[in-house]
Amino acid sequence: EQIAVLDEASYSFAHGKVYGLIGRRDEGKEAFINAISSEDVYDSGSIKIEADWKEHRIRYSDVGVVSEKPVLPEYMTGMEFIVSFVGVHKQVIEEQESYDKLFDMFKITDKVRNSLIKNYTVSDRIKLQLLSIKLLKPSVIIFDDVLKADSKVKLQLVKDIINELRKDRIIIFSTEHMTLASDLCDEFLIIDKGVIKSMD
Repeated sequence: EQIAVLDEASYSFAHGKVYGLIGRRDEGKEAFINAISSEDVYDSGSIKIEADWKEHRIRYSDVGVVSEKPVLPEYMTGMEFIVSFVGVHKQVIEEQESYDKLFDMFKITDKVRNSLIKNYTVSDRIKLQLLSIKLLKPSVIIFDDVLKADSKVKLQLVKDIINELRKDRIIIFSTEHMTLASDLCDEFLIIDKGVIKSMD
């Protein structure tokens, strides 16, 4: 039996705002994130974004996702991954700091940045994703359950990247921890019976 986890869900997100999406993954959050970050995974409807005063259907390149369990190339070092990432996206990545300065900015040590990603801790993997998001600057940034109460350093890095990039972007926090995200978000949302609703 097929169950519609998002049914006639409609919402307008404003650039420059940070949204907290509250609840468990099985309440429609996962389907919502997949619909935004992947192309053509929903049965009907459309997701559109406005950029440079023009509207277009959202593309994979418009969205950056920071996940607690990211898919990263396990047998590359962090440095190799970022150098390769910049090469692939060189047409959209603006001039940036040196690679070592970027890694220092995200508190990724020399030893870690030159180690294979398969040996990274969860925290280091998230830092690497944050670094790539800073470089790419996508129109929509989704943080998918990355905030945990036991990581003050990670929380501060997330705050810093939001403050730097939020001006012309839509930022969505998916989390079960409303208290952790309370000083980061401008508005909180829930998905109730397939419909996206504001908690304000």
